[in-house]
Amino acid sequence: MSVNKVILVGRLGKDPEIKYPQADVALAKFSLATNEVYRNKTGGWTENTEWHNIVCWRNTAKYAENNLRKGLMIYIEGKIQTRKWTDQDGKTNSITEIVAENIIRLERGEQSNTNQGNYNKQTDPQYNPQNDDKPNVAESDFNIGNDEPADDLPF
Repeated sequence: MSVNKVILVGRLGKDPEIKYPQADVALAKFSLATNEVYRNKTGGWTENTEWHNIVCWRNTAKYAENNLRKGLMIYIEGKIQTRKWTDQDGKTNSITEIVAENIIRLERGEQSNTNQGNYNKQTDPQYNPQNDDKPNVAESDFNIGNDEPADDLPF
């Protein structure tokens, strides 16, 4: 048996980008920054920021669209996934992403469109585990790859 489980707490680097590869299937992408601060060999403080590519589907994506904004601190549970594709020039590319299943806002931000503070697919009455797989759409229908660098903080 194996486990593919990721838990991240960080700040959104940009507003979620929403696409609908099929009429009833939402896809959201955004970046998440996690920070680590530690003492270096000279005794000074060093801060390291790691950027994560986040992808979510269906109701999780709709929650992200309505409730998440750049700069918000959020908690994400999901799984790590690496995808490969070949571009128009024949070059093989790959990207490692976090596929978010549960999202919790950890702070108040600008007013959201709903009153929910989090999204958990297990408590969603419309959640259907048979729909967990991605829809059959060509990757060329939408750009999932992170073609542009994540913008820098401050928020």
